[in-house]
Amino acid sequence: MEFVKKHKDLTLYLFCFAVFFVLCMLFPYTHDDWAWGSIVGTERLGNWFEGHSGRYLGNLIELAITRSVVLKSFLMSSVTVACIFLVRAVTGNNKFAFGLTCSLIIFMPSTLFRQTIAWAAGFANYTMAVFIVLIYMLYCQKLCDEKPKSRVKDAIFLALLGFLSALVVEHFTFYSLVLAGSVIAYTLFKYRTICLQQVMYLVGAVSGTVLMLSNSAYSAVLDRSDSYRTVAHDSTGLYDIARNNLLNGIVPDGFLKNTVLLFVMLGAFIFLCVLFFKKSSTLGKIIMILSTLVVLFYTAMSVRLKIAPYTLTRYHVLLTLLLGAAMFVFPLALPLKAVSKIRVCFYVVSIGIINVPLLAVTPMNPRCFFGTYMFLICYVLELLNCLPDKQKETLNKYRGITAATTVCGLIFLFYIYSHIHAADVKRINKARADSLVSNRVEVSELPYSDYVWIGNVKEPLWNYRFKLFYGIDEHVELINVPYSEAEE
Repeated sequence: MEFVKKHKDLTLYLFCFAVFFVLCMLFPYTHDDWAWGSIVGTERLGNWFEGHSGRYLGNLIELAITRSVVLKSFLMSSVTVACIFLVRAVTGNNKFAFGLTCSLIIFMPSTLFRQTIAWAAGFANYTMAVFIVLIYMLYCQKLCDEKPKSRVKDAIFLALLGFLSALVVEHFTFYSLVLAGSVIAYTLFKYRTICLQQVMYLVGAVSGTVLMLSNSAYSAVLDRSDSYRTVAHDSTGLYDIARNNLLNGIVPDGFLKNTVLLFVMLGAFIFLCVLFFKKSSTLGKIIMILSTLVVLFYTAMSVRLKIAPYTLTRYHVLLTLLLGAAMFVFPLALPLKAVSKIRVCFYVVSIGIINVPLLAVTPMNPRCFFGTYMFLICYVLELLNCLPDKQKETLNKYRGITAATTVCGLIFLFYIYSHIHAADVKRINKARADSLVSNRVEVSELPYSDYVWIGNVKEPLWNYRFKLFYGIDEHVELINVPYSEAEE
């Protein structure tokens, strides 16, 4: 007990890791996992992923975690908990941030959760990309307050970190380059100095980008010989792709579906508005009220979308841009130090930067917006970090609410994924046993499909890779069966 009292935070994170580890053990292998964990993955490694992608770090991680459930669970739970720690650390290290971050991750939209936290292939790329960038953000945290000093050991570490940051997922490769250049420009402007380790991070990021783009997969996209991935080649193509991606990806998956997070943001806006209203100028009061009303209206639209889905139009795109503008000007209107305003607005700009490349490429899936979601969490926590110490202590007193919310969310997820895991084990064992006595084998879909990324064998390609992954004779015909029918 003495150790627990002295190391409360460590004990808390270890307990969180243990809980997530058990949860990750329940996540099934699906979709791309069947390819990476079979001979398809080893063949890709054999030619160093040539023609597949330049996501070399993500590819290697995926190869490893699809071959061991224990390794998968260990890495996924470690990185998830590390992201919670890093988010708290980069936003002021407030006590209330831990429970709030846990709750927001657990209650993220199911379409995002199933493709990033619960899916090995999505985790290896999208979650890892955010994890690496958060490490660099933590390192740069003190730049707003004190002049950096060049350190050779740090420079070596950051060169490697920058290199790895460029080898996970493309829009974060772009972001790493912009972030690295921006940090150098900021230190040069504010302190009239160039720091060795910041330069080395940029060198690493550039080197990683060159290695990534050297893969022939990207030249195939550019010359239009890739049948799966495309990129805009002219202004007309850019307009069509951007319009489609905004209406069917960026707006709904990046912002509108984040209902719980939007409610928390609205609460933060109202809290800060009430607290600082009397101290603000007339213009500041107007901006604060209008910004809060924008977030309120956007949150109402999010609730409506969840209750009764509807088709999005340019009107919703404009409202999302208005939300971004409100998020940017709101902290500027508060009577805060310039450093605090910069810290908050940094995340708004970051969200814009990571979404810019997504305007010109296809296909697009909800997993592309894991970075957006995590930066939105950082934005809210950084806003709350602007509170005076007395109000922070008040929030700390209500940590029990976020703890209770987190526990309820975890119970829900354990219920969902324990059923999914049981159904997955049952169908795998049944398919293996039936394949020994029959050439036609029924494979049930998984329950709670909203929490699983393509766990069926409808498509011939995934049908074939399911057999490869689970060692079923390739001549056996797999028949996809809806879960409801299989239960009957």
